[in-house]
Order: sequence, then structure tokens, then C-alpha cells
Amino acid sequence: LPGADEGFDAIEYEWLKEAACKEYLQSWVTEKKLTQRVEELKPGEWFRAQWSEWCGLVSAWKKKQSEHRDPNKRAQVQKRKREAEAPKKDGDGEAEGEAEVKEEQEEEEEKEEEPKPKVDANDLDPFAVEDVCDIGSGEPLFANFEREDWMLLSLRFELHLLVHAFR
Repeated sequence: LPGADEGFDAIEYEWLKEAACKEYLQSWVTEKKLTQRVEELKPGEWFRAQWSEWCGLVSAWKKKQSEHRDPNKRAQVQKRKREAEAPKKDGDGEAEGEAEVKEEQEEEEEKEEEPKPKVDANDLDPFAVEDVCDIGSGEPLFANFEREDWMLLSLRFELHLLVHAFR
């Protein structure tokens, strides 16, 4: 509201008294700030970097989920994991035939090994899991996620990013 210090001869309040007019104007401005759309608001570099990292992480998780659901892919992934864990020997003088026999024996031993204990994902605290890709039995935490679950997860992360972007 204009004041006497701004050079006005007289200020008249037609509908309400001065205090009520100031309160009404303040509530009107506050309401407009809440409801008016800001067109020129653009995401910053930090937001874009975090968002692209998130998209890559979610796509990797979805790939792991599809691999876990498909038994053929699951067997291939477990085989690759075992190969990566096994110490590799380069040029230690073994013949190729002996190496193949040892590999076959190792595969048979791995088949005979007891399976990992079954862990029920419903009994776990999701915040206590160290690796969401393996809850202890080789099953990802998100193994039973549907489309809606992925959408809720993305929405939650988007809100998290928005809150931290506007600190």
C-alpha cells in the first residue's frame, strides 16, 4: 500500500480500514504467489546430473529385474559372476584339456553346492539392506516390482531432487 512518505497528499481507504487493507493485500499476494505459474523456471546443472544418474541406475535395476525373472538369463548371470570370482590363471603350464576337465569339475561342484538361503523380501527393512540388487539370496529387492512401483519410486526421487535443488 502507498504511504504518506511516497508523496501522496491523502490516502483514503474506501472499503476497509488501513490495517485490514494491508492484511487483505498481503493475503492476496501470498495466494497469487502460490497459484501463479512460473514459466521461466528451468532445471539447473546439478538437477540434470542427478537426474541422468538416476535414470541410468533405474534402467540398470530394471535390467537386473528382467534377468532375475528369466531363468535362462539368471543362469548366465550367475555363471558370469562365478567366473569373475574365480581366480584366473594365465600361462601356468596346464594343457587345454586339463583346464577343460577342471572347469567341468568346478561346474559340477557348483551345482552340488547348497543353494543360498531363501530370504523373504517382505520381512526385510528396505533401509537396512546393504545392496538392493542382492538381499542375501541373490534376489534383488525390486524383483517383484510392477510398473506402478517403478513410477512411485521415480516420483519419490523427483520430489527428493526438487526439495534439495531449491534449498
